[in-house]
Amino acid sequence: MLRADFHTHTKLSPCSNMSAEDLVRTALKRNLDVICVNDHNNINGGLLVKKVAGKRLFVIPAEEISSDAGHVIVWKSDGKYSRNTAEIFDRAKDEGSFTVVPHAFDFGRISFGDRLNEF
Repeated sequence: MLRADFHTHTKLSPCSNMSAEDLVRTALKRNLDVICVNDHNNINGGLLVKKVAGKRLFVIPAEEISSDAGHVIVWKSDGKYSRNTAEIFDRAKDEGSFTVVPHAFDFGRISFGDRLNEF
């Protein structure tokens, strides 16, 4: 069985203060095998964490995009996605990327809420 955390951030996101080194160290200390780094509107943190981790930890660089309907996580992002929700899902599907709608019903921020089924 693999132990994973699929929603992490580095200090390149406003919601985190963790450096790439701190994130790798913390993940290893917690015996994680896999982490997905989803910085907000940025893929650089995930790429850096992957480099720092080397073979010690499997790192999935991703991007948590602030779309017009809420946040969308895209694995295999090139950092050049639009902010249009329909375009994000269409492009990700065409490219075979995995998407996640985190905190879809968090009404303290822009979130999909009842619109989730539209996409």
